[in-house]
Amino acid sequence: MHNESSEGCVAPDKVAMVEKCCTILQDEKSSSKDKLEALTELRGLFPYLLDDSLLSSMEIVSLKKVMKILKDLTRESGASEFLPDGMFILEQVKLALDMQETRSQLKVFEDLTVSINNILELFTSIEDKNALMEVCKNHLQNILKEKHLYLPPYFATESGYIKCKTLIECSLRFEDRSYPLVTVPLKITALHIFLCILKRESNLVDFTPIDKLKSDLNFWIELILPLLYSLETKELREAVMNCFDIINIHSSEYCETESFNKFKEELKTKYIPVMVKLAEVSSPDWDRLWCFSLDLLKDFIQKKECHGILNGLLVVVEKAFKATDTHTRMNAFTCWQHLITKFLSNGLDDLDRKVKLLLMPLIASNTKTPELSRKKLDVWWHLVRRLEGRTDYLERVVVPFLNYCFGPLKETPFPSYQKTTLLGSPGKREPSNHQACISAMFGILSRNPRRKEDGDLLDPLPVVLLQSPESFLKISRPVIHSVGECTLLMIINKGEESRVRQLWALLMCHINSVLQSLSSNSISVDKVVEMVKDVLRVIMGLLDLVKTSENFLPLAPLIVNPILDLLVNGPYPLPCWVLMSQVYYVGSAGLMSGTPALMVVDMLFSPTLLNTRSLSGGSKHHMFVLKAVLKLAISPRSFTLDFVLALMKRIDTASNESYLDSWDAFLLWGVVVRALLRFLEKDGELNQGNNLVHDFSTLYAVLIFPLQHVHEAENSQVSELTRLWSHLFKIFNTNANMVATIEVNEVGEHLCSKMMTIVKKSTLTMTQLITLAHALKDIVNVIPYGAIDNVTPKKGKSTNFLKKLQEKPLQNISNVLHLLTTLAECLKVRSSLDSCNLVGASLAQALSVIFAKMTTSPNIVPLVSKLSEAVHTILKLPSKPSAGWGEMNLQVFQLLLSFTKFVEIGMNKVGLAKLVTHITPSIEAAFGHHSNKLRNITIRFWSDILSPAFAKDSVTIPPNLMQAFEKSLLEDNDVIPEDDTENSMNIISGIPKLSGTLMSKNTGSKRLSPLKPNPSTPILVSQITPISRQSGSEPLTWDCKIASVSVMKVSDVW
Repeated sequence: MHNESSEGCVAPDKVAMVEKCCTILQDEKSSSKDKLEALTELRGLFPYLLDDSLLSSMEIVSLKKVMKILKDLTRESGASEFLPDGMFILEQVKLALDMQETRSQLKVFEDLTVSINNILELFTSIEDKNALMEVCKNHLQNILKEKHLYLPPYFATESGYIKCKTLIECSLRFEDRSYPLVTVPLKITALHIFLCILKRESNLVDFTPIDKLKSDLNFWIELILPLLYSLETKELREAVMNCFDIINIHSSEYCETESFNKFKEELKTKYIPVMVKLAEVSSPDWDRLWCFSLDLLKDFIQKKECHGILNGLLVVVEKAFKATDTHTRMNAFTCWQHLITKFLSNGLDDLDRKVKLLLMPLIASNTKTPELSRKKLDVWWHLVRRLEGRTDYLERVVVPFLNYCFGPLKETPFPSYQKTTLLGSPGKREPSNHQACISAMFGILSRNPRRKEDGDLLDPLPVVLLQSPESFLKISRPVIHSVGECTLLMIINKGEESRVRQLWALLMCHINSVLQSLSSNSISVDKVVEMVKDVLRVIMGLLDLVKTSENFLPLAPLIVNPILDLLVNGPYPLPCWVLMSQVYYVGSAGLMSGTPALMVVDMLFSPTLLNTRSLSGGSKHHMFVLKAVLKLAISPRSFTLDFVLALMKRIDTASNESYLDSWDAFLLWGVVVRALLRFLEKDGELNQGNNLVHDFSTLYAVLIFPLQHVHEAENSQVSELTRLWSHLFKIFNTNANMVATIEVNEVGEHLCSKMMTIVKKSTLTMTQLITLAHALKDIVNVIPYGAIDNVTPKKGKSTNFLKKLQEKPLQNISNVLHLLTTLAECLKVRSSLDSCNLVGASLAQALSVIFAKMTTSPNIVPLVSKLSEAVHTILKLPSKPSAGWGEMNLQVFQLLLSFTKFVEIGMNKVGLAKLVTHITPSIEAAFGHHSNKLRNITIRFWSDILSPAFAKDSVTIPPNLMQAFEKSLLEDNDVIPEDDTENSMNIISGIPKLSGTLMSKNTGSKRLSPLKPNPSTPILVSQITPISRQSGSEPLTWDCKIASVSVMKVSDVW
């Protein structure tokens, strides 16, 4: 394409060329090169637009199409090579469009001028009225066909203005009832011409019609105003109001004229009755006429002299409010909104009276349709906006508005949905109102004014409504109630759930500001307490609603996050001193020590929320919020044992109902224990009782919980659990023993009693067995063994207490012994070898400590009878061959040493006859143990201690015991060292050291021979040296001598 070819084209060819270029530019398949050439061609064509032939050939529509194509092209291509040519052509197209529109306007001007001139001539030349009407009718029909009337330069002259004025006056004053089809269009046409004069300010001549119009303002208003209240047609009134929309700009000057006084009088006597009739017949434009009348009154409406006129106008609106037609009543609300604007625009004098008047139709029950309820909501909101933050009218205006949107407030702010499925308030009743109600709630709580944005259903408030803590506290109860109801509306309206956090964050911001201002004299403490309680009640009401209605099940995860999350963990949470104060509690009346924190815990552990944790991944949020409230509630400043006890009861219940798994239970328990440790390490008081009766309920509950509810756990978790348990128990036991009313080993006995209930359950897991055995070991390690057999009753105990102790020996460790034997029994049916070794090691260590510490007890026989079966079970446990001598083997070795030492001491005290039946199974098991080294220890004990004792006391050796001994000798291939030096065997703290030598006949053999008892042959028996209690922390020692067998070295054992 070349510009030279374009120059020779005729106009039609140029038009075709334009269309071709446009096609190329629009085609997505066109290359950049083709588009660039098309643009170059267009650039060469558009200078010819000044040519009449091309201008007449291209229509405005075609030019606009070219403009759109070029705009799209330049927008898509950005700063590419298309931009310079594209922008140039766009300018050319714009010029062409302006030229085309100018030509069209000139044609209209010419036609209008001809018509007006004809009418002017007819008015001056035709005297026959009938002929005049006929001619006017024809001319008017032509003029009315035009949609837009333009004022030709003819009317911009003073003479033209005078002629137009005469024409309009004649037309508007023309009255003939017999020709309504002519008179009404004639008047409308005249008004259209007048409207042209009002809109036009010509720059062609010095004369400006508007200047002249101002001087003739009274003339025009008196001429046109009566038509405004005409009952003839809506079109005529509309034409008048279109003119007055512009006249109104200068109407302030009119209010100072005599004509205005005349208008006020006629409005009261003449025009208001017309508006009443229009309202009664449901005229579609009566409301515009009413509002226009109010506009004309201007500031006069604020004066007392206007009361009579205002009452007349109110009669019109009252008629409309009572109409059966929905459209008429809608118009009534439109008028009322306009009245609000006028009443509250120029000063707030006599505001009480004005507000009282403006509220009357708003608080009345007059909306039965969705359209009316929405319209009324808009008018309500308009009144709230016009008050512009006047806090003294919050209760009179904002509270009724909230009631309209969200329902009236009951005695306590529970959501109204709780008691009925019907949505009572108009705001909730009509789904079409929901979004507007939600927007209004956000507007009321907003902390910063903002501009209206796209999508806003309501205009934003011009100023912040709740400007201070005092203003919020004044209406806090209905606001909090409305927030609860608004939350439900968000659930009903899908897609609004994401804004729940924003809504509650605004509410908590106001509440927090009130709490921070509590020291101010203007803040009532009682009102603040009720404010906090109201928030908690609303949340409880929402939770109850979820329980009773499946429709609100999606609300459950939102109660946890964001509502409870914001309450305890958001940017504006409830302070710790509020969460832990009983003053603010609103939960169960039976719980006298209740706090908001405990109430939050109650809600988090409610079956409803626990069952719905899977919704939207709520489990993670659930634990996050729970740990947050615990962090606040059990902080050093607010820590109370009562709260921890109540908390543990909730966690226990949730775990029993399987709402919490082992992992969650362990996490929560860990949070509590760490806080409890910090409390106790700072000398915190753990006795919840008094000087007469102590109470350790909280500590017992915390210690028992993981043993009962952590059913499955990994090794690392078990290790952490037992570490925390041991630490807490030791501190607890130490502090508890300082309480004057505590009994000997009372803590250990009580815990073992509770642990027994766990062991008896059929659901006992191996993890529980491990933790229980570890806990028992910790208890055994701290028992005051020296005081077990010397118990005296504490103050307050009955006189029979000591007698009962004598009747029931070992009563103060009876539960410990019972639990130990029961746990050992449980190992008989367990299949997990590794776990059995862990449990067996703990039990073996516990048994070792008991045997070592109870050597001085007079209750040897009862102790052996209770524990011998446990010893037998431990010795019979299998061992993983590849494990070698692990923890289990070490503890069993220590157990065997302690047990044999205890038996030997017992034989010296009570004789073998009383012990033989109890110790036989354990000795048999030791003879048959899988470890050669443990069998060697047993053989030595038999040869050196037990076998001589049988001979000395003339006690018959049980056959099965002898068989076990002989079998052990046959299976043992290890050589026993002959080292006769003194050795010692260091055992775990609390186990006695074995030192010295055992006395026996030296056979010279490197291997022990069976020592079969022979009544006729005396057997040397070990000479036991007296056992003495060493001072300090030195363990008990046992010195013996043997003729031929030396004590093994430690290296021999390992």
